[in-house]
Amino acid sequence: MGAVNSIVDIVNGVTRLAMALIPLAIVLGVLLGANIPIFGGVIEEIVRIVKIFAGESLIGLVALAIVIWLFRISTAK
Repeated sequence: MGAVNSIVDIVNGVTRLAMALIPLAIVLGVLLGANIPIFGGVIEEIVRIVKIFAGESLIGLVALAIVIWLFRISTAK
């Protein structure tokens, strides 16, 4: 059981790191444009994901609610 807990802790750490880098990438994308080597295209990808959710109407809304719920659970610790 200790190995499973270690893996879960690693996944939670990576998720928290990603959730901290996404706002940074958005700010850098707005300030410096899409030509940033590491964070380039983040805003376009977010817009694409939102369009996918919006294109599916009610199913997309339910899927978006599930994704938001999962992010809240992962950052609740």
